[in-house]
This record gives sequence, structure tokens and C-alpha cells, in this order.
Amino acid sequence: MLSENSAIAIERRSNGRKQIDALKDAILRSSLDCIVAIDHEGKILEFNPAAESTFGYSSDSVIGRPMHELIIPPGLRERHRAGLARYLKTGEARIIGKRIEMSAMRADGSEFPAELTVTSVGDSSRPVFTAFIRDITDRKRAEAALHETNQTLQTFIQASPLAIVALDMERKVRLWNPAAERFFGWTESEVIGQLLPNIPEEDLQNQLALREQFLSSEGLPAISNLETRRLRKDGSIIQVSVSYAPLRDTQSAIVGTIGIMADITERKLVEEARQSSELRYRRLFESAKDGILILDADSGQIVDVNPFLIEMLGISKEELAGKELWEIGAFKDIVASKIAFAELQQRGYIRYENLPLQDREGLVRQVEFVSNSYLAGESRVIQCNIRDITERKLAEEELRRTNQSLEAALAELQTKTHELTSMTQQLWQASKLATMGELAASVAHELNNPLATISLRAELLVGQLAADDPNRRSLLVIEQEVERMASLVSNLLLFSRRSHQQISTINIAEELQNSLEFINYHLRSHRINVATDFANDLPSVQADTQQLRQVFLNLLTNASDAMPEGGMLTVRARRGVLENSTPALVIEFSDTGIGIEPEHLPKLWEPFFTTKPEGKGTGLGLPICRRTVEEHRGTIDIESLPGRGTTVRIILPATEMEIGKRD
Repeated sequence: MLSENSAIAIERRSNGRKQIDALKDAILRSSLDCIVAIDHEGKILEFNPAAESTFGYSSDSVIGRPMHELIIPPGLRERHRAGLARYLKTGEARIIGKRIEMSAMRADGSEFPAELTVTSVGDSSRPVFTAFIRDITDRKRAEAALHETNQTLQTFIQASPLAIVALDMERKVRLWNPAAERFFGWTESEVIGQLLPNIPEEDLQNQLALREQFLSSEGLPAISNLETRRLRKDGSIIQVSVSYAPLRDTQSAIVGTIGIMADITERKLVEEARQSSELRYRRLFESAKDGILILDADSGQIVDVNPFLIEMLGISKEELAGKELWEIGAFKDIVASKIAFAELQQRGYIRYENLPLQDREGLVRQVEFVSNSYLAGESRVIQCNIRDITERKLAEEELRRTNQSLEAALAELQTKTHELTSMTQQLWQASKLATMGELAASVAHELNNPLATISLRAELLVGQLAADDPNRRSLLVIEQEVERMASLVSNLLLFSRRSHQQISTINIAEELQNSLEFINYHLRSHRINVATDFANDLPSVQADTQQLRQVFLNLLTNASDAMPEGGMLTVRARRGVLENSTPALVIEFSDTGIGIEPEHLPKLWEPFFTTKPEGKGTGLGLPICRRTVEEHRGTIDIESLPGRGTTVRIILPATEMEIGKRD
């Protein structure tokens, strides 16, 4: 039998266990954290209400089941089993007593972030583990939001066009953004952890005193838009606007200051320029030799008047100030009513000329009245400039009479100049023709006799050779070339002859062929290939042969000059009509040369205008061609594109006679 003391002791121990069990049960049920107990095989022994709510399982449905199949995500299950096996074998557990973050899985398969703490009791062969699990989804969201906020703040600091500088309590730099680098020239690595280097020496004491006052004041009100100076790395000074605020840590303790700075150097220069401009304007206003009135744009009242106008009118400034413009008798003929002022308000600019302005003594002056409106600060004003133009009007009248005399003299001079130009052209043409005649006669004298001798000798040799002699062909070629040279000499003589216009019926196809033969060597030497396209039913034309040849040769030479690297020249002739429906002959010269810029096309017909290099052309060829064609009642025009060539088109009236059809 147990003694009474032993019975009491047993009862006390029993009561103690009951109290512990009751306490344990209360802890399990009231804990906000999930409490899950597992045995050495990983099977669940305890699953408190917080775990039921968090994981979505009832306690009865999970007791005795392996924990890794229920609340551990598939990706972590092998690690769980491996860790349990290692603990049973070696007694080593890497997570016992540590707070770690992991993923947990609910009954619906969803995962959530959790914080885990594991304890173990019992011997190493049959331990019991207790896992305290807390759902940290909200905390993670808050951390993510805080991270995003920090990232946004960091991005703002880095991208801000304003310099942002943070200092600790010892005035050492803790933050120096890229804008601060641009403003002051020091890089972040040069200033972080160093005393702020950008305060000029002469301003340093005042700035330190202001900082101390700012940090020591109650409530630490922010300082906004303080205008001061800052030093750049290169030693130059810039004007800045600074706003200060206290810098606090997570416990709201003051750990320094943060300043945001804007470079206002340019703005200060603009303000200084504006002030200087206002000063210059005032000086001009006071010293101007024109009368100036300043009106209020809304009421029309006179705001200011300069000394020159006061002297001109003989009216004091006190008499003018505050009056409306139409109330002043001197201005009754300029601004007769409020309607005129309303027009001035609406348009903002009015100009009157030749207006009479009468002063106090009755003297009338001719004036020019110009007004315009502008902003003066925040008010709109109208400035009226009044200039005495009496003397100018007298001078203009005298100048007008002088100009009339000069215009009459100029007209007479132009007539004489035109007559002189016409005579000069006639003399120039006569001199040219005389020189060409002399040259042609000399060429004929020097070339015709040798050509005749060569032709005669070749003819004799041909007569002496049999028809099948191989040398006969060479002599026949010599005969043909001699005949072609004689023809060129004959054409040269014909071209040089010039007298009065001789109109005849012309076969244009033959004349074009003759011109091409005449210039054939020149074209071949410039690597220019020639193609002709003549219609079979070409009509004849009535024209001066020599003048047309001059036109054709001029246009062929121009086409050659337009193709310095060689190219293709196409000469066409076909039927056509003039604008009045008159039957006509159309002649075209098309090259593949460099073309003509559009802005130059209208100028080509002007005498002495040329697109050729200096010394290459006179600028007279095309005007002469145009005059010649128009004298023959025809038209000439040019089409061209830069880099795509040029086409010159001549249209001449045709006769009813049709030249023989071409095969």
C-alpha cells in the first residue's frame, strides 16, 4: 500500500501533467501560427486550428499521414525526406532551431510563402519534431511593394534633372545623383563619404550657420527655393535654387539633410538682361527724338509720355496723364473716337501717315502715327510713336520732281543705248562674216587644189587597174574620202557667206544630214554616237538655209558640250502643228547629257547667260537661235532633267510641198 505522502505526490504529478496538457492544448488552439508535430517517420502527430485554417485540412484528415504528401510542395519533398533520414542517421539537422523561409502547399494545391522554425524532442532514434509555420504572404507583398517603391524612388533620383544631394550629420555626402555630377563636375565616387566640396569659401560660414539653424529648429520646416551660389569642379560659380528637407531613418530619427538643387544661372542672366533692357528702354524713351505715348490697353488712359512729345505739343505731362486719348484736343484728327481706339485694341497695330497734328500754339505739323500693343509685366499697354515728318515730306516732294527729271533722262538714255546696241550687233555680225569669208577663201585656196590633184591621181590609178585588182578598192575609198573633204570645204564656204536673208524651199532632212556630216569629226572625237529618226512624209519649209544651218550647228555643239564623257545624240524630224493649228515640221535634238537645273531653264534665253564653265560659252548661242526661229514664224523650247539629258524642240511652219518619201 502506498503511503499517504506517496499518494499525494502521485496525485500532484497527475494534476501537474493535466495542467501541462491543458496548457499545451490551449497553446495549440490559440496560437496564430501553424503548429504541426511529426514523428521520426515524418507522420503528422498534431495539427492545430491555425494549421487547419491555413492549409485547408481538418486535423482528423491529416493525423497519421506523411507531412511531405500534404503541406510540402512536390519540389521540396525529396529534400524533406533526405533531411529526415540524415538526422536519424547522424543526428545532424540543418534547420533545427533556425528560422527559414520556404514554400508551403495548401489542400487545393496552391503554394504560399511561409516562415518555418523546427524543434525536436526525444532521443535521436525516435525524435518528435514540432514545426512552427507562419504564412508570410502579406509580409512578402509589403516587402515587394517597398522594394518597388525604393526602385521607383531610386529611378526618380537617377533620372531627375535636378541635382539631389544627401548629407549625414557630419556633412559628408551620402547621395550624389547623376544630375549633381552634371551640375558640379564631381563624380559620385569622388564625393561619397567626403565633405560637401561645392560651397564657395566665402559662402561657407553662412551656409553652415543656416544648416545648423535648420537642424536645430523645432519641427524642422523645409527650406524651399533658397537662391545661393555653388562651386563647380573647374572652379566656376553657378547660381542655384536649393530646397532642404530633413533626412530620417526608419525610426524617424534625424540622420542628415537632403537637398534638391536647380541650376538657375541662365534664368538669372535672363533676369539681369531684362533689367538691363528695361533700363536701356527707359533711357531711349527719355532721349528719343520721336514722341512716345503709353496707353492702358483696356481704358485708353495715358500712362506715360516722353519729354520730346511734351515739347512738341507744348502740353505738360500732368495735363496728359490719366486722360483718355480722344479727350486730348491735339489728337482729335488722329484718333477721333472710341471706335478708332477699339480697332487699335483689336488689331494691336495701327499706322497713320500724313496726318496733321496741331500743338497748343496752333502750329500744324505733318506726323506719322504708329501704335502697337505689348505686355509690360502683367499689364497690356499700347505704345504710340509720333514722328514729325514735315521736313521729310518737303524733301520727298523735291525728290519726286528730281526723279521725274531723272526718269525722262533715263528713258532717253535707254533709247540711245538700244540704238547703240543694235548698231554694235550689226557691226559685230559684219565683222564676223568678213572674217569667216576671208578664212573660207583661204581654206578653199589651200585645200581645193591639193584635193583636186589627189582626186585626179586616184582616178587615173583606178583606170589603170583591173576590176578584180585588190588595190582598186583602196583607191576607191581614197576617192570617196577626198570627195567628202571637198564637200566639207564647200559647206564651210556656204556657212561663211552672209548677206541679206535668202528664203528658199528647204529639205530639212538633207540639211540635218549635211550639218551632222559637217560636225561628224567633232562628235566622233568626243565619243558621241548619233542616231537619226526622220519620218517618211516630211514636208518642206521656207527658210534661210544659212541661218538654219547656224541654228543646227549651235544646238549640235551644245549637245556635245553637255556630254563630256560621251553619250547618245538623237535627231528627229516629224510632222506637227503650231499652236494656231498651222501644219508644221517638228525637229528635236535629244542628248543623254548632264541636263539643266530647273531654276536655270527660264534664264537660258537671256543674252550672256550660260551654264558652261567660264571661257567655254558666251551665252549668246541660244538667244540667237530663238531669234532666228521666231523670225521664221516658228517656236523653240527646251525640256531637261538634271542627270537625264536635254531635248531642244523646234517647230517651223510647213509648206504644202512634200519631200520625196524616204526608204
